[in-house]
Amino acid sequence: SEEVVAAKTRGRHAHAQRVHVEREHVLAHAIETLTRSQVARFQDERQETMTRILLEQRRITWTVAGFFLFALVLSVGLGTVLARSIVNPIQRVHATLQRIADGEFGTVVDVASRDELGSLGANVNLMSDQLAQLYARERQTAKELQAQVEALQRAQSQLIQAERLRALGEMAGGV
Repeated sequence: SEEVVAAKTRGRHAHAQRVHVEREHVLAHAIETLTRSQVARFQDERQETMTRILLEQRRITWTVAGFFLFALVLSVGLGTVLARSIVNPIQRVHATLQRIADGEFGTVVDVASRDELGSLGANVNLMSDQLAQLYARERQTAKELQAQVEALQRAQSQLIQAERLRALGEMAGGV
């Protein structure tokens, strides 16, 4: 204070010290007590803030982990659906081709998509239909050929019979 400074300047050190202790020392202690309480309050607030930050960080971490897990499950699910949308039509085309190879012409495959697999299925169906028609024509031709062979065999049998009768007639005419 000004009184302490004035006393020191005049050389009254004892008086300056006494005034200092009586007035200013009490104020210094009050300031120190207030400072300590403010520091304690700030430390408590800092601790509360750190606790809130840690809780918020933990909540965000769990939220991010939840989204990651959801994305992982979603990607596995969508991957499975996508794989099935490719594998199942290929398996159906394969099974149909196996039946066609086993002689079941006219077998059709049901691939109801508009992509390359749908086009493949349509072409397999077209091939199966054409093979069925070709095989039906081949069977019809085979039946017709069989009928002609049987007609030729009958004609040959008749010719042999006629030849025998002619030979018998010659023998009977020569006697």
